[in-house]
Amino acid sequence: AQIISDSLSVEREVQPLFFLAKDYLGDVKPSNEDLETYYKTNSKLFETSSIANVEYLVLKSAEKEDSKDFSAKADKFANLVFEQSESLKPASDQLKLQIQSGLLTTTGITSLPKNHVLNQPQVIKAIFSNDDVLKNGRNTEAIQISPTEYVALRVTKYSAPELRSFDSVKSEI
Repeated sequence: AQIISDSLSVEREVQPLFFLAKDYLGDVKPSNEDLETYYKTNSKLFETSSIANVEYLVLKSAEKEDSKDFSAKADKFANLVFEQSESLKPASDQLKLQIQSGLLTTTGITSLPKNHVLNQPQVIKAIFSNDDVLKNGRNTEAIQISPTEYVALRVTKYSAPELRSFDSVKSEI
């Protein structure tokens, strides 16, 4: 107890010591076996992203469109994409909307602005968490992006994540 008590009253000078990892990287020489063990233990880190080719329709309110008119149009949009779940064409034709296409990953698309419909979390979730949409090519439900914007999508092609080969990622490890 006396040692602890004395240590509380002793003044010490402490200085931080900084060093860079790169200065010691040359000293680290993992074996091929070590690298393979790390690869197998952390295989999720070496998977490609899920990729979905999608078609989508965007329904936006016109500048001075009456809210009741837009609400009726949004209801029609929702009904069409639900009832005609194998294609966006009926909704496109009846509401005179252009079918657009894009490539979507589970993290969105970095080349598009963050506010783009394909980068919205609810859109990504609707695509990648629903097997009927992802693997069977069904339409999503109408997704409300904002009070004046809705979107519906369907997957035209899906690529599941794949484990990259050990040889292709060895230098990253």
